[in-house]
Amino acid sequence: MATLTISRQVGSLGDEIAEIAAERLGYTLIDKDTIHDRIMMLPDDFSIEMNSLEKESQPGFFQRIFHHQAVYVNLISTIVYDAISKDNVVLKGRGGQFLLTDRENVLNARIIAPLDYRVSLFKAQQPMEDHVAEDLITQLDRDRDGFIRYLFGKDAVRPDWYDIIINTKKFNTESAVDILTRRTEIISKDHPLSPELKDTYRALALKSLVEAILQKRMPDSNYIKVKATPDGVITISGYIATHSEKEAAGEHAKNVNGVTSVINKIHVAHFPVTTWP
Repeated sequence: MATLTISRQVGSLGDEIAEIAAERLGYTLIDKDTIHDRIMMLPDDFSIEMNSLEKESQPGFFQRIFHHQAVYVNLISTIVYDAISKDNVVLKGRGGQFLLTDRENVLNARIIAPLDYRVSLFKAQQPMEDHVAEDLITQLDRDRDGFIRYLFGKDAVRPDWYDIIINTKKFNTESAVDILTRRTEIISKDHPLSPELKDTYRALALKSLVEAILQKRMPDSNYIKVKATPDGVITISGYIATHSEKEAAGEHAKNVNGVTSVINKIHVAHFPVTTWP
């Protein structure tokens, strides 16, 4: 089956569309709460990172308390790729369009609406002055776009990230759901998730998990690259300062659930090299 990712402007009815589309397709909805709940089930304690990200959306704050955005991106990637390897997923937000760019079995959608229309929807749910609603939506848009730009270094507003963009002022919720589900079903028929592609996603999930754990446990280590195979063979390479750290990196990787063996190609170097991005 195909995977559907849905990016949305604040107040554009994108949340409702994602939930209804998932129900109609019989798919699992993966959203922020799902991802965070699954991250909390991982072997390492990422609660500090999760709580910090829940409370603050300004990149300046992230950089002070969240040692590397790469940790969070790898955590998201772990959960997303693992879910997709099991098939039948609607992914709401969390930069799914960047993780799944140009995948033939993925439909990347963007839900938008003019600001005045979104203001009217906000006011229908909670009475407020026009200028208050407009300021709130504008700020939330800015925060969400900044969050994505900080994590992925990309602009979620650019249309070329998406296969389809739906304006909910022109298409109501039912019409938008119908368009997305019909197209997803066509992609599922034309490009079913093959065993080989499932293996690819499993390998990507394992790679991302190993990277996140190394970044968490060795935040001051030198640059390390990770590769993974579907059968759990991990190759770690790059540079690190001491032989003991090299061995520690190998042990950390070996103890990750799903890893069957580790090939440690890390070089020990006593000069400055690139750190985790």
